Amino acid sequence: MTVIAHLGELIPAWTSSLSVFWLGSGVDLFFCISGFLICQILLQQRDSTFGDVAKVFWVKRVSRLWPAAMFWSVFSLWCAFFFKDGVFGSFNDSLTNALFSMLQFENGYLVGCVYFQWLPCAISPNYWVYWSLSLEEQFYFVFPFLLFFVRMRYLVPALLIMVLLQLAIVRPWGTPLWFFRTDALLLGVLLAVLKQNVYLKNIRLFDNNNVIRVACVVSLLAATVLLARRDWFSLFHSYVVLAAFALVVLASFNKNYIVSSERGRRVSCFFGARSYSIYLIHTIAYYLTREIFIRLGAGGEPTQVHIALMLIVAAVLLGLMVEFSYRLVEQPCRLYGRNLVASYREE
Repeated sequence: MTVIAHLGELIPAWTSSLSVFWLGSGVDLFFCISGFLICQILLQQRDSTFGDVAKVFWVKRVSRLWPAAMFWSVFSLWCAFFFKDGVFGSFNDSLTNALFSMLQFENGYLVGCVYFQWLPCAISPNYWVYWSLSLEEQFYFVFPFLLFFVRMRYLVPALLIMVLLQLAIVRPWGTPLWFFRTDALLLGVLLAVLKQNVYLKNIRLFDNNNVIRVACVVSLLAATVLLARRDWFSLFHSYVVLAAFALVVLASFNKNYIVSSERGRRVSCFFGARSYSIYLIHTIAYYLTREIFIRLGAGGEPTQVHIALMLIVAAVLLGLMVEFSYRLVEQPCRLYGRNLVASYREE
């Protein structure tokens, strides 16, 4: 959904059509999954000391996420320098965004320049994916403190209130609650807490009725798109978050409600393993494709043939870059992090 939402960066003429429905709900779905999984991981370790848990948790998160994020941030910066004020924008603007992305505060920078106008806006759209990564990193840093040092009897109601307040507020793009939205993350957290304290394993939602299961999953997937009409629903963002949350609830039962076939699970796992690199790289692949066609003299109004060729080239570039990132950046750094954690435990 996110890859499709940003296709306007590849073919600008499609921007107005793509904006009819808001396809950014893929990010909220990710937030909800992340909140659920991260909270589950930390809840399983609450009997250990905070220092031991936090050290292992943060080392794993840093080794998992930072190397690829920084590599492609620097790569974008190099592209801006090499192509000299081309599609990637100016080098100075890219440098500003690269610095904030590496500081894990791209969302704060965008709020400061777009909404409050405290900072000069150095707009570099190929860095905008880093706003959600920054929010995710901020969550990873703050949440362990909350989970270990705030009692559940206070934490759960406080998180629920934060969720309900955000769901009741209209959050247009550019406002602080757009770039610091935590409702999906916190819903995932609350689901993890619920599943730890309430025995739900024996519940079978669809009683082996495949037709109802498929209809429910398809309806929820469609809802993440169809409810996202700004001109239909002022609170479209809240409806999308609730649809994403419902999907995560189904998946949390671990009974293959979302994807039932073995082949489907293999395909899902293949793309899921590479989803982080896909998210980081897809706009870079779009911009590189546009630069290639501009330099080949096809930078004007694209014909249908040009559009088809651009889509093919972008898909090939994205596939090659993602596989490079996954195998040669993500996997080695993740293994290094695991080995580092193992050495801590041996000590």
